[in-house]
Amino acid sequence: MGWIVGQPLTAYDLTYVQYSSYDPYGPYWAFVTLSPVLVLTVYVGVFLQRREITYLNALVGQVLCEMINSRLKARFQQKRPTDILGSGYGMPSSHSQFSGFFVAFWVLHLLVHWPRNNTSSCRSLFTRQIDQSVSVCLIIMLGALTCYSRHYLVYHTPAQILVGSSLGVLLGTVYYIVTEYLPRAQPRRAWIAKARNVLYTSFLGKALRLRDSWSVWPSDIEDRIYTQWIEHWQNQSSVQTAAVDGCNTAHISMMLLALQEADHCEPVSTAFSVGCVIAAASNTLRHPTESLNSTDPFEPVPLFTGFSRELPGNTHAEECALEKLARYCKKTPELTEVNHTQARCNSSLELLLYTTMEPCSKRLSGNQPCVDRILHFNANPPLTTAAWLAQAIKIDGASMIQADNVLRPLKISLVVQGVNEPQDFVLCEGQRRLRNAQLQVLTAKPQHSPLALGIFLPPMDSIRIHASSPSASNWLEDACLRMAKKGHAS
Repeated sequence: MGWIVGQPLTAYDLTYVQYSSYDPYGPYWAFVTLSPVLVLTVYVGVFLQRREITYLNALVGQVLCEMINSRLKARFQQKRPTDILGSGYGMPSSHSQFSGFFVAFWVLHLLVHWPRNNTSSCRSLFTRQIDQSVSVCLIIMLGALTCYSRHYLVYHTPAQILVGSSLGVLLGTVYYIVTEYLPRAQPRRAWIAKARNVLYTSFLGKALRLRDSWSVWPSDIEDRIYTQWIEHWQNQSSVQTAAVDGCNTAHISMMLLALQEADHCEPVSTAFSVGCVIAAASNTLRHPTESLNSTDPFEPVPLFTGFSRELPGNTHAEECALEKLARYCKKTPELTEVNHTQARCNSSLELLLYTTMEPCSKRLSGNQPCVDRILHFNANPPLTTAAWLAQAIKIDGASMIQADNVLRPLKISLVVQGVNEPQDFVLCEGQRRLRNAQLQVLTAKPQHSPLALGIFLPPMDSIRIHASSPSASNWLEDACLRMAKKGHAS
């Protein structure tokens, strides 16, 4: 039996709080002073969900910090400012020490893993740094408010709070350096790193899915997770629309056509070899006022193609295809008959751009990046008619699509890529910038092999597509990457 009637009771200091019933702000400061309890709960919840060893390590550190505080209180035996608020000693303040440890551990963690390179396709480096800065400020603010609440509620003297918070910061700093920073900085020398490696590969570690993602992705783990989520969410939210389904067989066929274009590139070691196809949905040509997302069935037809270095001047694939399209639009017969200002008020004729690699956002040559060209194309679109575009369809023997002769501006509303641009030369922000400009960006991802999808693989001189297994699903991404790097040293 844990308690006998008549014996005095003792409250647990970390979770027990009293305040004056006449103080209108008392309940709020009482809630703030209980933040260590909330932090412990969050630790457990986040660890169970994420299984990151860092959260478990922080929880263990906080418990050890509290144990040290109990020993110090028993040693110093310094009373609280008043005896009214319960028994127990006040030097050092356990809440302040807890908060100091919490602030030191997580501020150091955020600073060590500060975003330095832009590897996110959804958020800019500046946005990520602002996000990290706000997190640091919120952590410090929570710690400061918790410490002040102990003074406001008259649980501790300023000296007890100062000693507790300082000791917590010291313990948190040392604990983080020893258990987090050194194991990642010296993975082969630090004994904790070796112990963790054994834990990760053990049966228990695998059963619990224990991991340390920051040792693999030092500064962009959250953005990698967010990027994967946003891509899947966009696919799910538009699952009923075939045009924005990266698994659509029509997209796969168009990407293979773009790969054929990339096959024409002269191999070079200082640039990628990329192919591009600008297409339109057949229903869009028949009914230009319909949105691309509403076309059913979705049947893209190729209009113009391009490949890297096809045109003079170190040109990119998207640049070549857009240039061909612009030249063709200038020959539209109706251009000399219709008022251009009025024509630009008509609904846009939506196009699709297929590229075997993510459109570049920066070029070492100083030329205009492909992302800027796409955005400039949409901002200053050429005028043409659906009927004139239909005459440019690049399918031998295709029946003529009946389309109208209304002069309309063009608009690239969907970009489908084969693979993300590797960081061989520059850090690419193509996807993020296009999405920020309200363009839909997809990655063509076949769910099965070409044989299972009923797709014929065109012959190519540069590479051979590996899709031997009927269930193989990464063959297209692999082909686009190998095609892009043809001519590079292996």
